[in-house]
Amino acid sequence: MKADKIRELDNTELGRQEQDARAQMFRLRFQLSMGQTDGMKKLRILRKDRARMLTILREREQHPDTAPEPEPKKKRFKPEPKPVTKPVKPEPKPVAKKTRPEPKKAAKRAKPEPKKAAKHTKPKAAAATKRVKPKAAPKKKKGK
Repeated sequence: MKADKIRELDNTELGRQEQDARAQMFRLRFQLSMGQTDGMKKLRILRKDRARMLTILREREQHPDTAPEPEPKKKRFKPEPKPVTKPVKPEPKPVAKKTRPEPKKAAKRAKPEPKKAAKHTKPKAAAATKRVKPKAAPKKKKGK
C-alpha cells in the first residue's frame, strides 16, 4: 500500500489495517517455518507496509493537527419494531396430583471373591539379593 493511501485513512482504520498486517505476518512466518509456503516476497511487502502504517500513526501522535478528520459513521435506518401482541391462552385445567411410587430397594450385591496369588512369582530369596557396584578407588594426588 502506498504512503499516500495510508495517509488518507483515519486513525481507527489505520490501526485496524496495522493489526491485520501483524496477524497476516504471524501466519506467514509460521507457514514458512513449517515449510508450507515460499512467501518471502509477501512477507517483505507486509513488513514494509506495517512499518509505513506505524510511522504515520506515530507522526499523527506527535502532530495531531495534521491528521485527517474521522469520517462520521452513517446511521443505519432501523425501522421501529411493531408491537407484538401475545395470543390469549385459556387457563389450564387443574390436574390431580400424581403420587409417586416408592422406590424399589436395591438388591444386595454379592461380595467379590478375594484375589488369588499369581501363579508366576519370583521366589523371595532371589528378590532379597541386591547388586552392589564396587566403589572406585580414590584418585592419587600428584606429588611436588
